[in-house]
Amino acid sequence: MQSANGFTVQLATCHSAELARQGARVDQAFNAVLATRSGEAKQRLQQDQRAWLERRDVECQADPGRRRSLDVLTEGSCRIEMTIRRATTLERLLG
Repeated sequence: MQSANGFTVQLATCHSAELARQGARVDQAFNAVLATRSGEAKQRLQQDQRAWLERRDVECQADPGRRRSLDVLTEGSCRIEMTIRRATTLERLLG
């Protein structure tokens, strides 16, 4: 993944850092919401989280048959956007 003056590499590094920050947000909110649940509600939340992760990975995956630098950036942006939305959704459950 090379580009003019390393721009693509720098942007991918930035995406990675932002995804880590937003992932930590999801983890924190998920664990806080999970602590307020028990029984079936807790199981549903865990199932919803697993389903969201799978959906995010599928929806954001670039076509492996035609992988280009731009695809990596688009995939990164998609993951970040979906992760931000998930974090917001979980945080709203906390009130």
